[in-house]
Amino acid sequence: MKKAVSAIVLFFSVAGAAHAQVDYVGSWIGANDFRRQIERSQDNRDVGKHPKREEADATSAPVIANADAAYLDAMRTLRHEPSTAVTRRVNASMADVLAGQPVQRSSSTIQLLEACFSQHPEFRRLLAAQVGGTPDVMLGALNAGVLQRRFRHRLENYGYSADNIADVSNAFLIDAWAVVNGENVDQAMAFRGLQAELHRMLSDGQTPPPLSAETRQENTEALALLAMLVGAARHNARTPEDQASLRAGVDDIGRRMGIELRQVALTERGFVGR
Repeated sequence: MKKAVSAIVLFFSVAGAAHAQVDYVGSWIGANDFRRQIERSQDNRDVGKHPKREEADATSAPVIANADAAYLDAMRTLRHEPSTAVTRRVNASMADVLAGQPVQRSSSTIQLLEACFSQHPEFRRLLAAQVGGTPDVMLGALNAGVLQRRFRHRLENYGYSADNIADVSNAFLIDAWAVVNGENVDQAMAFRGLQAELHRMLSDGQTPPPLSAETRQENTEALALLAMLVGAARHNARTPEDQASLRAGVDDIGRRMGIELRQVALTERGFVGR
């Protein structure tokens, strides 16, 4: 079986809360807990008739509980409480990098974009055109918050959070894979697959690197804006030249994040090597 690729590990290599909404993984765990409760209630009517099952439950329950606790603890470290000041700074940095101007203070995501745009100037101009093209107009569009609200609504539709760096990085990589490979994506399946892979990783005791709340917000919001700009450019790119520039730029971003998007398939298990 080909190994799944963990998208959030890739993002943390660049960026270097259990949200209240119920997600696929949480529902799966709850359903299985409920099933086990039913089995136990049936077994309790006739204790001793199912010694193997009773023995398995006794040994596996603490392991499952510990794995779930590790997952929830790790997820808390991936969430941030939004700060208006940080959002304004992210918007200003994004407007500057889209305009090809030097960025005074930037997140790892903005630095990645600067490096990508230096190699793909047409990709930069294509993304900038989605929010007006000139510095003042772009900053006004970003500060208006329309893109951010649309992105938040999209994630909430799938039960995820725009304030969680893992959810946002997964959303971007889903879109990036679709652009580079020229395919439409079953969004619900893709989110489930990447979230399940994240759950497996965190439950195994792998912990995210320590990031300050400010760093999490900066990278989360910059990546959310990038996802929306890429989506808009994909919709509006009419010429073969624009479409090629978009694919090349997004492919480069994926490579800088540590994933060759053309060499993986997006499945119900997440990203899997072809």
